Amino acid sequence: MEWERKISNIKGIKKPDIAYPNGLLSIAAYIKKHYPNVDIRILDFNMLICKVVEDSNRDIFSMRKEEFWGYCLSLIPDFKADIIGISLMFCSVFEDLIPLVGFLRKRFDNIFIAVGGHLATAIYDTILQNLRGAVDAVCYGEGEIPFLELVYAISEGRAKEYLESDNSWVTCGKLLNHVNFTPQNKFIYELDDIPMYDFDVIVERKLYLKYIKALMFSEDREADSTFYMFTTRGCPGRCVFCASQNVHGHNVRYYSTQRVKSDIMHYMSTYGIKSVMFYDDHFLTDRCRAIEILDFMSENKIKTNVANPPFFSISEEVAASLKRAGIKETILAIESGNEETLRNIVHKPGNLDRARESIDYLRHEGIVVFCNLLLGFPGETKEAMEKSIEGALGLGSNWYSCYVVAPLPGSELYEICKKNNNFVPGSDIFKMNFKKGVIQTQDFTHEYVEKKVYETNLLLNFVKNHDMKIGNFALALRLFERVLDDVIDTHAFAYYFSAICAMNLGLNEKYKRYKGRYYEMIGKFNYWREWSEYFKLDDLP
Repeated sequence: MEWERKISNIKGIKKPDIAYPNGLLSIAAYIKKHYPNVDIRILDFNMLICKVVEDSNRDIFSMRKEEFWGYCLSLIPDFKADIIGISLMFCSVFEDLIPLVGFLRKRFDNIFIAVGGHLATAIYDTILQNLRGAVDAVCYGEGEIPFLELVYAISEGRAKEYLESDNSWVTCGKLLNHVNFTPQNKFIYELDDIPMYDFDVIVERKLYLKYIKALMFSEDREADSTFYMFTTRGCPGRCVFCASQNVHGHNVRYYSTQRVKSDIMHYMSTYGIKSVMFYDDHFLTDRCRAIEILDFMSENKIKTNVANPPFFSISEEVAASLKRAGIKETILAIESGNEETLRNIVHKPGNLDRARESIDYLRHEGIVVFCNLLLGFPGETKEAMEKSIEGALGLGSNWYSCYVVAPLPGSELYEICKKNNNFVPGSDIFKMNFKKGVIQTQDFTHEYVEKKVYETNLLLNFVKNHDMKIGNFALALRLFERVLDDVIDTHAFAYYFSAICAMNLGLNEKYKRYKGRYYEMIGKFNYWREWSEYFKLDDLP
């Protein structure tokens, strides 16, 4: 585990990347509906790091992975199982898969080990090649129906025959013996057929009430037991960087509005959920449905937010409903400020005029808008990146998060990079993130993109901050101070522009303090002094 990302060196929780495990809860609910006597337990390692920090007297930084996994298993007295399923969602956890499977094989005899999830669906061949014989099968796509059928097959002693005949499971035998084998997804088309989740299957579930919060939105810093809710599955889009279609397909399927409402009330009354984050890609696709749900949240005074709503789905009416629901901030994934890049490379179903219109609707309602931008697509030139930055300046967003393009396995982008030899030699695709580039082309190096991304962050958010430009110094100051409080307290640009805002607002004490800290930072760190000189920041009066 990457302990340093999760905890501080004084045993305090630093960044617990946690959310109720929707996919596993859904599979558990569906299995128990059809096979009521089954006993299911979910161990959320991300959450249980918090328990280790709370309960253990040892130095967490010296704890080996095997010790941590053993500690987690010890939380289930007399643990026995017929099937262990491992959820493999993101590239960052792949390096733990091999040692985890080896650990489980040593601990349990004759256990069936299955792997599933978004990453597993994309790289099932890599998993089986690296763990030949250690993993029994990889589940392709959504897991409810395949895992239910697997439970039946194992209980009836026909697991081998089932796995070899069913195309939702990938095995070593199929890859070796059937050259043209193509796995297939098994969808539940009526999502209401999945029962309400039973959170009690999660070991140490109550830890969520203490630590979980809406990680993307920092206005409310205390944990509030947010439930990240998915009310749809599937996406009709074909964005070049996305791989979710491999799991959920291109047709959007919906939980009914009544089902969404009843689920929310049940989870709040039964499990102490206090807020809901609608996390599905296309919550707003059916605008009438979305508005009805948002108004329900408003009428019942339930704290809510919508994560990454597609900007092309935001109308004046939708923006008003978001406001009525109490939403103060939201993030729009614009991806590029270059129209040609959006259309010809990203394949985003929207354009910059529509993005500006959506931002205007949201800002009119007083909703703070964050925009995501990506730089470094294969096919992008340096000139195209500059055009993207210039276009972003005209969007009118309150804040921008600029990232290096990351080619997720299973995406069209990943296949393009593989086909055209765009991966940086020696780079590990399973350790990539949105700051460190793994793509290079004849037009740019990964070092160029990394530097350009950070330069763009400084330019859009500080040097040419939109709110400062229009005289909204109070909001600009609030966001600058959030950087200092939540992200990094040595950010020279945040101090510099906070000082300017404070000066314009007549906050003399703050101005003096921030001015002093700015000069302290550029005096102490060459990095900040060089960026200050690069942007030719004037001396503060």
